[in-house]
Amino acid sequence: MMACTSCNSRKNNRPFIVYSMQELPEERTVQIINRLALRRAQSFKETFDELYEDMRRYFKEKYAAQIEQAEAQAEAVSAE
Repeated sequence: MMACTSCNSRKNNRPFIVYSMQELPEERTVQIINRLALRRAQSFKETFDELYEDMRRYFKEKYAAQIEQAEAQAEAVSAE
């Protein structure tokens, strides 16, 4: 996603949804998603869903080992 240098530096490698929730007013986030949707010739919902999925992928990859460990523990508990 294109951004000015200072915003891009603050965003770092966080997904846009995470960055916007932490750094931007809600109205600004909606404006940006609307502009992105227009650029992509998509609806707001389609664009938001893609950004949301990007966030899910980011956290799944970032915490893959912890997720696997938690799932293994849950299976062990349910097997008892």
